Amino acid sequence: MIFYEKEYAEILLKSGFSSFMNFEELSLLAKYFKSIGQNKTQIKKSLMDFCIKYCSDFNEVLSRGKIDSAIKNSQKYGIRLEIEINVNHDELEIIKNFGDYKRQKILFVMLVVSKYFKYNNIRLIPKKNNEYSEYFYTNYKFINVLKLAKVNVGKVERMNILYDLEQSGLITTTSTGDFKINFICEDSEKEIVVDNLDDIISFYPIYCEKCGKRIKNKAKRHNLCEECYAEKRNLISRNIMRNKRNVSR
Repeated sequence: MIFYEKEYAEILLKSGFSSFMNFEELSLLAKYFKSIGQNKTQIKKSLMDFCIKYCSDFNEVLSRGKIDSAIKNSQKYGIRLEIEINVNHDELEIIKNFGDYKRQKILFVMLVVSKYFKYNNIRLIPKKNNEYSEYFYTNYKFINVLKLAKVNVGKVERMNILYDLEQSGLITTTSTGDFKINFICEDSEKEIVVDNLDDIISFYPIYCEKCGKRIKNKAKRHNLCEECYAEKRNLISRNIMRNKRNVSR
């Protein structure tokens, strides 16, 4: 997922395609050229010049269909803008009270991405009678959501997590494979501002799994605040001493 399309397009113009005639990047460049005021004829020339410069095996005849499709897309969709996403108090409360840390991170990413799509709508010609326009969707494959959430699990656990999310009613999987987010709380007080979509999960706060207090620096092996972790360690030490005394009797 390319969140910052203008910046990405400017990088492409300096370095070329990431792979030969990459269609996603070609379409992005077409949208970029349109955003700076070029008409369809000018966009085609700019794309051709770019392909000639960076693709040694470029063939105008063989690539004509791909270039025409990219130009057509540029007339339907604009370039995504750099925006900030607000996450509200009630939304965070719902997330932190659901499942384990992995599931919480996934929900947080889904929420942020759905707001990004909602408030960064790039369709230049609105759909007629769009009954879904008021809803929030994550138009992103689940495996890619996991990558954004930095959750690394196997196929079985991945399916179990998705099942739990759907059963909770917090998300709904649509017939097209998108995820409808059902816990948007726009009237709640703003608590987090996500201003770097390339590192969404770094904005998710960590809460102590025992007392619920927010943790500033997460430990590698536990999700406890310093006080609760110290209490846990003391309890373990007391149990060890008690067992030693019982053995020595």
